[in-house]
Amino acid sequence: MATPEPTPHARFLVPVGIGLATAIGIGGVIAAFLALLEFAVHAAALVGGALGPIGLGIAIRLTRPNNH
Repeated sequence: MATPEPTPHARFLVPVGIGLATAIGIGGVIAAFLALLEFAVHAAALVGGALGPIGLGIAIRLTRPNNH
């Protein structure tokens, strides 16, 4: 018994499946990178918001003339 010849559209099934899997994988990597970037921006904003008044106070103290 010989194996039947594959139908014409079956030849394209594997490359299309590989292409779709690759596209989904790249989309997942991009989504993970964007989530990490968003987390980093939120963390930087939180730290900057907490240290902003302290940094401003130090800057004012350092730029005041010492006349005493």
